[in-house]
Amino acid sequence: LENVLTSISDEFPSLRTHKLSFCIVTALICYCVGLTCVTYGGNYVLTLMDVYGGGIAVLFIAIFECIALVWIYGLKPLCEDLKFMLGFKPNFYWQITWCFFGPVILSAILVYSLVSHKPLHYENYDYPDWADGIGWFLAGLSTMQIPIWAVIIVLRKPGPTLKLKIQQAISPNSDWGPSEPSVKYEWLEMRKELNAGSTKVNSHQNGLLLKDCKENRTHHVPM
Repeated sequence: LENVLTSISDEFPSLRTHKLSFCIVTALICYCVGLTCVTYGGNYVLTLMDVYGGGIAVLFIAIFECIALVWIYGLKPLCEDLKFMLGFKPNFYWQITWCFFGPVILSAILVYSLVSHKPLHYENYDYPDWADGIGWFLAGLSTMQIPIWAVIIVLRKPGPTLKLKIQQAISPNSDWGPSEPSVKYEWLEMRKELNAGSTKVNSHQNGLLLKDCKENRTHHVPM
């Protein structure tokens, strides 16, 4: 629940000023949804949600998370950010796991799950086809958020060509980095030092970010 609250609060900062009410409303919604799992047929509902909502969907999202963080954002920037937060840089084991073993193993498990998938059943009860359809809908509802929003973000970017739109979609902007202005300023200074020998494009991008942060570093961010 804390992950959900944090994600929504980051997207809508005004909710932080009503944290107690926001937590109560969210908990009540989750409670009402969870009531379906404690009814007479609750185990059947729970099995359906667990297999489709917490199995295939989680693997799919985890694979794309690894790809986005390690292969698109970059392993080196990721490790430097973790060093900035934790005080030490992840060792080689974690780097090779995030970069190679994690995506490969997760992809293998996902493919095996799809290939070996059988109609859902619980104990001696075989679920009807429409129940399987609901399950796949639940799985698709979460997994399709990644490609759908990726396409939307790319289309919203200005530019005459698709390649330029994609480059802008994955390039840093003033929203990247820590939400606290003072911490963000330190983070940008760190990135500026690391990118001192990088290309002019990267230096220009980081310069714009640093300028934006200097202009807003005294602003108060409600927690």
